[in-house]
Amino acid sequence: MRAPEAIDVVAIWAITRGRNDCAMIRDGSGRALFFKRNTGSAYRALVTSAERRRREVAHIVASHLMAETFGLPIAPFRDVVLRLDRNRRVEGIACAYLTGLRPFHEAMHRPITNREDALLQIVVLAWLGDTDRIETPDNECVDEQGRYIALDFDFCFNDGVSILGLPKASRRGLEAFATPAAVARIVDRIAALSDETIARMVDDVGRAWVHDWTPALARDFTAVLVRNRDALRQTQAFEIFQAAHGSVRQRWSLFATRHIFRLNIPVKLLALIQRQGPGATIWTLLRFLTGRPAVARPYLSLLAAEIDRIPTRAAGRRGVPSPPSDRH
Repeated sequence: MRAPEAIDVVAIWAITRGRNDCAMIRDGSGRALFFKRNTGSAYRALVTSAERRRREVAHIVASHLMAETFGLPIAPFRDVVLRLDRNRRVEGIACAYLTGLRPFHEAMHRPITNREDALLQIVVLAWLGDTDRIETPDNECVDEQGRYIALDFDFCFNDGVSILGLPKASRRGLEAFATPAAVARIVDRIAALSDETIARMVDDVGRAWVHDWTPALARDFTAVLVRNRDALRQTQAFEIFQAAHGSVRQRWSLFATRHIFRLNIPVKLLALIQRQGPGATIWTLLRFLTGRPAVARPYLSLLAAEIDRIPTRAAGRRGVPSPPSDRH
């Protein structure tokens, strides 16, 4: 297991005060990096420290599986420690900052140069159990080469490949790239993975990239992927996108997609409580309500203070990318 990479921060160009704490930074070697620290997102009042860390680990493992095992154009994440000065450190995860990205929904009518890889990303993320895919426009982009690229993987490694009858997959992506035959080929490829192969894939990535990887995490993530592989073999959820126009299945698909954010709330809460346990969830909520949250907030103000002393305008003249989304 490798230790978190220590990064000496020399410039911070953007901070996202969104559902998670994110920043675009540059280190002493000139690298532009995207930094993220999971705060529990919209559910920070309920999310334990262990669950926040699990989401960061999920982000790391999912990104490496997609990039290395499936050869997809994903920027892999790794554990890092930002060194802001001699005494101040901030832990989180980071990847190379991807420049020139455009939201897929704005660029989807232009030629996409990796249509097969695009569909592979979409179906693999369903297998990984990503609950944040169906209608999340800032989770999918197109780069300067015209390639479709998925972003944001901290909701991976959840049970199930569908929600409310819909596949855990980008509706826009499926409509743009999916055919029954193409989906079937990818499902067959995943279905052919043995339990032992899945366990080895997961553990190899965890051991290589997660500094606090444990056998328990390996068993947890492997078990999810084995169950999701079996569910993928049996699901008919992807067929809903080939349903006849005006059919009951298609009308439900359109309705559920439109309202998926609200419909997904009880699904996410139930999964969270099942994983953390009711006691830990209630205790975390009580700490939050009494002013002693599990996730302290000084981190964000700490980074924000840096903007006042780092010359961001000069940096901007060197072609620095636009501010990051907190869904990167």
